Parts: sequence; structure tokens; C-alpha cells
Amino acid sequence: MVEYLQRKLARSCRIGFRGFVRDGPGVLPHGRGTSDSANWGRFLAMNSHGRVTNSHTNSMPAISSDLDPNPVVIFWEVTRACALKCEHCHAKAQPKRHPLELDTAESLHVMDQFAEFDTPPIVVLSGGDPFMRRDIFEIAEYGIKKGLTISLSPSATALVTHDRLKRLVDIGVRRVSFSLDGANAATHDAFRGFPGTFDRTLAAFEAANDVGLSFQVNTTITRSTKPALPDIAEVVKQSGAVIWDLFFLVPTGRGLDLELMTADEHDEVYSWIMANQREWSFRAKTT
Repeated sequence: MVEYLQRKLARSCRIGFRGFVRDGPGVLPHGRGTSDSANWGRFLAMNSHGRVTNSHTNSMPAISSDLDPNPVVIFWEVTRACALKCEHCHAKAQPKRHPLELDTAESLHVMDQFAEFDTPPIVVLSGGDPFMRRDIFEIAEYGIKKGLTISLSPSATALVTHDRLKRLVDIGVRRVSFSLDGANAATHDAFRGFPGTFDRTLAAFEAANDVGLSFQVNTTITRSTKPALPDIAEVVKQSGAVIWDLFFLVPTGRGLDLELMTADEHDEVYSWIMANQREWSFRAKTT
């Protein structure tokens, strides 16, 4: 097992393994994402101190000793800084960067260690808002040069500009993701904590299309956003997105204050997606 991130981390990396990761903000290289039934019960967890541990769920099947340990997708929260104050934010993002976040040299070293896996993983740079780091282009480009597939998940703020998205294309970023949690400004802006974020999101869609940058739309499903899903689907359809990723609320961070849906309500969402996905011009997936 590759040992990495041996120094302090302000936030953890979430790592998905081959066999239960199918799609995401990154683009799966040829041959990735195949199903290995023996692998689905194992995952690599990294805590905030950078220690790597292996975990198993009691109800899952035994793992063979020759398990391929290479991650398919790594979600790296590169900063806690973000100009928004979203209701569900698991990171409890804040206006300024955390003092214990990795600096540029340390971040490049993390990329070096990601590149040590036998098969280069997809690395999704998230946060907070990755655009809150002035060195984010340097970090992303370095990872690409190391043979990694790099994607970003920026917040819909004034930092998402045509020029910045074009620069991502120029350095080789494969995909970005934008969040949409309402079909109009009133509902989306309330969820994201600031007025104007809905219009900025639509502008980000347009800019990404203009520069030829592939993007997906992420929607958090809560009791308050569930009724708007059909209308949000129409916005996604018009956006030009290749994937609509519907995230069921995980009650951590600020999300602890939100009311969870019942099991029946979750089933209703799954049934609705199954009944409509063939009519959509984009792929739909749940997380």
C-alpha cells in the first residue's frame, strides 16, 4: 500500500475504489471502472493526520489477499475557504483558508505520491472552493504532467470566469462540476447562502460550453430540494452538462441541521430517476 500524505492535512481525502465507482467529475480512462465483486466491500480511508487505514463493513464479503489497491477516484479537499455558506456543507467552509492547509510544495508532493499508484487515478480538486487557492492551476497542471486525470469542483462565485475555465482547458483539465440545488434564483440562492449564485451558475454553464470544457451538474437531495427535481432536470437539460449527479444528503458539517428524508422518500427519488433517465440527454447517477 502506498503511504502518502504523511504530513498534516487540514481535511481528508475521500478515495473510491474500482468496483463501486462508475462516474464522477473525472473522466474514466479506458478500461477503468470495471466491476470486481471481491473489491466492493473495501475502501481506503485517510484521516486528517494523513494516516492510511483499511476498513471493512461487517456485512460485506471477505476480501481476497490479492486485492488490487489502486483507487479509481480521489476527492481531495484542497482548502476550506469558500465565499458561499451552503446549508449542507460537510466541510463547514469558511471565508479564509485554514492555516494548516498544505502549501504549494507539500501539495505537489501529494501529487507525486498519487502518481505512484500502478494505475494513475482521477483526482478531483474540491474544497471549499479550489479557486480560493492562488496556486490551484500550478497544482492541477503538475498533477496532469505526472499522468493523473485532474478535475475541479469550483463554487459559483466571481472567481469562475471565462478566462479561468479556458486556462483549465489549456493545461489539460478534463472536467469540472457545478452545483445546482434549485430551478430558480430564489430556491438555489437560499440553499447556497448568497444571492446571485443561481445566475453565476448559469453563466458558468455558458462559459464552460464556450471554451469546450466538459462539465457535470451536482444536486444535493434534501427534503427541501426534492420537490424541485423535475424542474432542476429541465435546467440541467438546457445546460449542456454530460452528467447529472444527485447527491443524497449526508448529515455532516452544516448538513446536521437539515431534516433528513424518510426511506420512502428516498425510494420515491430512485423510482423517479429510473422512470425518467432514458428521456434525458445527459447521464444521471446518484451518490
